[in-house]
Amino acid sequence: MTATRRALWMSQVLQPDVSHVIAFGLTLRGPLDVPRLVETTRAVLEHVGWDDVHIPAGFSPAEPTTPDGGVAEPLRRANSSLESMVSVDLSRSADPEAESESRAQQFIDDADGADLTMPLFRSELHRLAEDRHRWVIRVHHVLTDGAGVLRVMGHVADVYGGSASAADLPVSDPVQLAADEDRYAVSRRRESDAQHWKSVLAGHEPSLLSAVPARMTSEITRVTRRLTSPRSARSEELIAALAGLCARLLDTPDVGLALPVAARTSAVRRIAVQPLSNVVPLALGGIGDLTAAESVEAVSSAVIDVLRHQLYSREDMLRDSPRSAAVGVVVNLLPSFSPPVVDGLHWSLEVMRTGPVGDVAVTMHPADQLGHRAVTWEAPAVSFDAAALDTLAARYDNFLTALVREIDDEAPIPDDAVFLEGEWDRFRRRNGPPAPPFSPTAALFADYCAADPSAPALVDGDIEWSRSELAERVGRGARRLAAAGVRAGDPVVVAVERSAASVVAFWSVLLAGGAWVPLGDPTAPEARTQTLLARSGARVGVCDPGVVVDGGVRWVDLTEEGDTATTSVDTREWRPPGLDRGPDDTAYILFTSGSTGRPKGVVMPHRGIPALVAEIRESYALTSRSRVLHVSSPTFDTGFVEMLSAVATGATLIVAPASTRGGDPLAELIRRAGVTHIIMTPSVLDTLPVDLADGLTQVIVGGEALPPRLVDSWSGRVPMRNAYGPTETRCSINISRPLSPDGEITVGPPMVGVTESVLDRRGRPQPPGALGTLYCAGTQLADGYLDDPEQTAEAFVECTISDDTVMYRTGDIATWTDAGDLRILGRRDGQVKLRGLRIELGEIDAALMRCAGVRRCATTFRDLPAGIPGIVSFVVPDDTSRPPGSRALRRELARMLPSYMVPTMVVVLDEMPRAATGKLSIAALRDIPLPVNAPSREAAGPHEALLVKVVGEVLGIESVDPMMGFVEQGGDSLAVVRVAQRLAEAGHPEIGPNDVLTAPDLASLGELMTAATTPVRDESAGDATAERSLTPAELTVVREPGHPFAQLICVAWVPASWARPGTQETTALIGALLERHPALRSVYPDTAAGPVRRTTGRDVVDAVVDLADVVEVPDRERLRAEAKEMAAGLDVRVAPPIAVRLLVGSDGDVMAAVAVMHHIAVDGRSLGVLARDAETLMTGGALAPESASFALETTTPPGADEDDLELHNFWKELLVQQSDSVFEWNGVDPASRRNDVAVRRRVLIDADTYARFRSRAAAEHLTPFEAFGEVVATALANITGQLRVLAATTVSKRPAGAEDVVGNHVLAVITPLSAGDDRDAAVTLRRTCIRAATAPMEDVLDLAGRTVDADNLFPVPVLLGWTPVISPPSAGGTLYALPPRRTRWLLQVEGCPTSAGELEIGVTGAAQALGAERAERVLAEVSECLRRW
Repeated sequence: MTATRRALWMSQVLQPDVSHVIAFGLTLRGPLDVPRLVETTRAVLEHVGWDDVHIPAGFSPAEPTTPDGGVAEPLRRANSSLESMVSVDLSRSADPEAESESRAQQFIDDADGADLTMPLFRSELHRLAEDRHRWVIRVHHVLTDGAGVLRVMGHVADVYGGSASAADLPVSDPVQLAADEDRYAVSRRRESDAQHWKSVLAGHEPSLLSAVPARMTSEITRVTRRLTSPRSARSEELIAALAGLCARLLDTPDVGLALPVAARTSAVRRIAVQPLSNVVPLALGGIGDLTAAESVEAVSSAVIDVLRHQLYSREDMLRDSPRSAAVGVVVNLLPSFSPPVVDGLHWSLEVMRTGPVGDVAVTMHPADQLGHRAVTWEAPAVSFDAAALDTLAARYDNFLTALVREIDDEAPIPDDAVFLEGEWDRFRRRNGPPAPPFSPTAALFADYCAADPSAPALVDGDIEWSRSELAERVGRGARRLAAAGVRAGDPVVVAVERSAASVVAFWSVLLAGGAWVPLGDPTAPEARTQTLLARSGARVGVCDPGVVVDGGVRWVDLTEEGDTATTSVDTREWRPPGLDRGPDDTAYILFTSGSTGRPKGVVMPHRGIPALVAEIRESYALTSRSRVLHVSSPTFDTGFVEMLSAVATGATLIVAPASTRGGDPLAELIRRAGVTHIIMTPSVLDTLPVDLADGLTQVIVGGEALPPRLVDSWSGRVPMRNAYGPTETRCSINISRPLSPDGEITVGPPMVGVTESVLDRRGRPQPPGALGTLYCAGTQLADGYLDDPEQTAEAFVECTISDDTVMYRTGDIATWTDAGDLRILGRRDGQVKLRGLRIELGEIDAALMRCAGVRRCATTFRDLPAGIPGIVSFVVPDDTSRPPGSRALRRELARMLPSYMVPTMVVVLDEMPRAATGKLSIAALRDIPLPVNAPSREAAGPHEALLVKVVGEVLGIESVDPMMGFVEQGGDSLAVVRVAQRLAEAGHPEIGPNDVLTAPDLASLGELMTAATTPVRDESAGDATAERSLTPAELTVVREPGHPFAQLICVAWVPASWARPGTQETTALIGALLERHPALRSVYPDTAAGPVRRTTGRDVVDAVVDLADVVEVPDRERLRAEAKEMAAGLDVRVAPPIAVRLLVGSDGDVMAAVAVMHHIAVDGRSLGVLARDAETLMTGGALAPESASFALETTTPPGADEDDLELHNFWKELLVQQSDSVFEWNGVDPASRRNDVAVRRRVLIDADTYARFRSRAAAEHLTPFEAFGEVVATALANITGQLRVLAATTVSKRPAGAEDVVGNHVLAVITPLSAGDDRDAAVTLRRTCIRAATAPMEDVLDLAGRTVDADNLFPVPVLLGWTPVISPPSAGGTLYALPPRRTRWLLQVEGCPTSAGELEIGVTGAAQALGAERAERVLAEVSECLRRW
């Protein structure tokens, strides 16, 4: 057996879902004798040993011999009944060619192609017409390679034509071939080849065209395109054009391709039909900068070099250099195939499959009889559809034509050679809408205050200011600054943390005509702050009361009462200088990280602010009724945008306390303050519970890369936009359209007044899909960097994309989408963004080089062991025998850099890794395993042990030192929130985020910890139990078994017949889910102190799962009967809240599974969590341990009594003022009707209609659920004429960190539905009701004297729901929801978004009280209203 065959066999065994088949199509034109061809093929296959052969089950590529004691060659006669050629007549089809193509793809993709126990050679002969046939040949790669197929098929043609007999084809003896391989294995040539490839791979960077990194796959898109170049290009020209295209599209001079070679270099190899081919790297360094003729010469030389060393196997290369796993775009040169024409029969060849692909694979066909050449393109279907791949093929055709013309006519390849028709005008630059006329920024504030003086302007804790009150404070502050000596254009430093005072300071500086220079970063070392203070040139500054800052600046406290400025400023005659500031005057200066070690001061003029205001008014969905959160630091440009957004739109600014950085405290603020709009980094958003989306109108994220996971969880519930913009461009220059789950993540088109172009390294515009550096021009550009003309000249360059004088080089790698949106893909330089903060890695290196004992250093941005990104520095010491300590270096850096710039790890190396060119290998640095440093001592006592455990889990580090501080070990302002959350959940709420952040070491922090407020036990350890009181949501659920209205969720799954799991693996899967989710292995008993949840660490799978035998697949009624029987015995007071019954067939496979879950432990979101976790387990993944980063409120917090009284009064006032008619619908008082049989009806709204509905909801500043409520209100009013009715809806109260945890966090809340009223007032009331939901609905109804009767329907007529549809597992089958037969609601209307983008609407009515006909009418009216809305 050849080494190649063994490797392919092993690959197929290890990747059973990836088919390693190769396929060719032979088009036969002319009269064909089919029986003759069939017999010829059979004879030739028999001669070469391919006829009906397979690898029997039980044979293994890892064994040197087969189980029957034979030689290692695994091929055996299959003795199957399958023919090697099957004839199919398609001539009567409406389109025989299309039918043949469809059937051929199905034949090639068929799962039996990857089954080695099936015959390895199969083919189909399609009759398209009397004189036209297509022969589709599918061969498993383990049988042969492409060279072998072509040789054998060529011989078939010769035998059919009568010029040879079947036995004339010489075939190498396997023993001789093995001996040839053995000789090479011990030869000097192999040693030379090994050294050659080691050298090549050290500097080889693969050129990859797939936007999505893909593993090897057989799910492939294929396109074949005839070339249109002016002449037939030679092979080296074809490769040079492909390399040139890759260089242009990837914006690199160096190209790395992969070249399949036949590896038939000896006599015995040349006649082999066994698989021998190899795939080797084709390194073409610098080819992107060569002329056409030079590139062709370089390719020719490189190919000759490759062929000299082609026998060294790819598997050996992978072993020697693991980074060579991806070797780039595959370029396959197909040899000529031209059998003689016999009896008028012409043969032509096409490639249909070259095997699995990981990126783009290109097959260059030989020229046909007319000199025409074609190219077949293959690519992973996950990365390219047919249209995208055809576009790539067309770009290649254009570029090849230009290359041939440069060679033949000396006409240089033009810049637009990679553009298709119509693209140049669209993409050489893109413009946003024109900028509006300039108006002073201070005038914007003045107009805002004058427009509605009494309107709310700002809320900061107990502070609530109207616009007039804010204007009074800002005016007084501006006059004080003027009295302190601030003149128009003067910089004013502001050292005030985020607060109402910092907002006043911002507008006071602008109104006084000064330039705002925020320096209030508490994480910055004093020396850095003093340096920036001196560089700013400020003579006057603003600080908090009592703060003393050195630096020779006159400090002003703007919070003092009274107007002390009147002595030097005549308030009657004084006109704020800010009202006269022009477009070129400086508005603010922001300091960012600098690559030289010196922070860069970005000087931003006023000229770009009117365009930003116009964009905010257009895209941010803010109105005067909105409440926008101010959570960013004043030193971060997003903080400026938050303050500007409120004033530009009249929205109320909700200021988060400076100590609130994320997590539960921020979530609680958002709920309590009724925030409708948030603008924040993805890192901060990731600390918030996704259920906040239900109360928000729009979410804007920016400042760093947006993970798809966040888009998937948030964008389906609230309009979510992604913004982008460097500090040098006024914060934002792009904003996306609302994103959608599983959709493409972009930053959208240019904003108002912005011109953008993606240029390659030589300044050429790039087409869609090509990489380049983003440049921008327009009024939004900064004037440059403060006192740094050299860096200003480097970044602000002569403009080539518009009529502007200057354009800004962002340094961000970007690409256009076909729709004209931008995708940001990373950085060209050493600049990164971490939690929205821009960091120049060069500044860290510059600081490291100032540390004692450091000779060389390099800093990277890479994944830490926990999978989160972080900064890691590598240093080479002056003396390797006495290297500086990593901790000492981090401490020294902390004295020079802000905490967010201090590397999480500093790794000491003996020498830096180098590439073959001698340059530092950044890629190799990223591959170096990160060390685990031993702590200076072990944790002492339970408090330190808990701290070490929690800090290690949050930071993703294995070694936590109790004698080091949190920041010193890699902590930051967001991680500190998660640590505090987990400590609170473990019973230590006395430790706040600030305690963790400021403690000198963890040991000191442990001393602050008191006894835990609740018993803390590891719920997964042994037989230990954990006990807590029930939450308000859990208390609403009936726990008694057999109760007619116990809230049970019943589902069933009937797997597909071909994918039925066994009982053992299914039971193991259920056990894993129980282990992952403590709520499912808990009981909910009564105790003397009240009902509790008691969680056990024991294995409870035997108490949950039981088996029942079945002889056939159960139908829905059988499944319902099983569920009913299981539900009757489910008592959560003594047993887990879930029961699963596996219905098992005679062969032991699971025919169906029925699950009954109690609502006390499982809410609607939990179903999605369980479905996702089950899917992960079924597809071979592993579940992460349950997060502990959330706390459930089961005790009464301080001040709760006052809050309860306020909520009591709110609900009582709301319900008492309602007329009796709102407690009825259609003349029916539900409270007077008995519980009833349910009537259920459903309809599906198509994806396009639902997308339009969502878009309008976003435009109207509504969430989809709020818009759905308006639709339902209108529909109900249309039916009865009743404009108001009380409704209830379920509201999730999941805390932050509990998004992926099973549990019940749902409360029902009353939300009036109104049609025809003021929409804004109605929406505001519904949002207020949702925020006020803290107690069971039954308790709220008691306040209005509407006591719930267990025997009757709920007093609230309508239940409004919004629940995503749970999709069945990817393994297939049918998923059944088994809702209860009876209902406690007069009318339920539910919207259910599906994963396919559709909306399912469900209506459930009480049979006697409402009736089936009325339920159907409601469904029809709601559907019609939604379509019209």
